[in-house]
Amino acid sequence: MDPGRDAVVVFYDDSSPGPDLSTPSHVWVDDDGTLYLLDGGTLDMILSLKDVTGDGDANEPGEVQIFYDGAIGAVALRTPNTLIRGPDDAFYVVDDSSVAPQIVRLQDLDRIGDALGSGDATILYDLSALSVAGPQDMESLSFDRQG
Repeated sequence: MDPGRDAVVVFYDDSSPGPDLSTPSHVWVDDDGTLYLLDGGTLDMILSLKDVTGDGDANEPGEVQIFYDGAIGAVALRTPNTLIRGPDDAFYVVDDSSVAPQIVRLQDLDRIGDALGSGDATILYDLSALSVAGPQDMESLSFDRQG
């Protein structure tokens, strides 16, 4: 790849051994080059993508893993649209569902490369559990300097 000539590089596509994307909605890039891709369409999952072979993409076996899947994880995702990493090294997902907006915290506590283990997924905010009105149409999330 010549950075001076190649303006666009397809890092991950549906020809890879990983899942076919539906509606990718957010991405987080770690310091080690791993991309965490939130697909908030029909997948409702987070993929971890890393170019292990050094060929400029993550389309080979072993370069794509499911970090979190709302269909099999402890917390169901309905309409996830934002993914950020917090100062505690956990991921936070804003789920903008019209039924039950929530903020979910995901952390790989057992250090096996996903957040599907016991206690890895917790709900920090659930509008349906509150007796007072709270934010209903959450589109983003950030941390202040104190975390």
